[in-house]
Amino acid sequence: MSRLEIITCNFFILMSFLRPFRVNHRYAQTSDSKYVEKEERDERIPYASPPIGKLRFMPPVTSAHWNGIKSAHIAGPVCPQRLPDIRNETEALKRMTQGRLNILKRLLPVLQNQSEDCLYLNIYTPVI
Repeated sequence: MSRLEIITCNFFILMSFLRPFRVNHRYAQTSDSKYVEKEERDERIPYASPPIGKLRFMPPVTSAHWNGIKSAHIAGPVCPQRLPDIRNETEALKRMTQGRLNILKRLLPVLQNQSEDCLYLNIYTPVI
């Protein structure tokens, strides 16, 4: 195991002992019933230093340590990516299915927050 893998494993073990930061409720509909699923959400947990400056195009480097409690309530940015143009639905449907177009419409607000500083984990676990 590499040093980064050991640190990552230890990080998750330590995180499992902490209380959740926030609990959200999600509603799901099945063919014959409706149920509520509770989840614990820990977002924007750094697992490596940002790949910017001298670290760009280099292997990941362990993230900087912090003192105290780090807020994990807001999702981190997504890594840079080229998004398909879906402003003109008629043209977009020539290149993709209606299902994919619908998914992209839902994801587009989240995908707008892009940054090379994107090496974060967003962890969602069911409440037991």
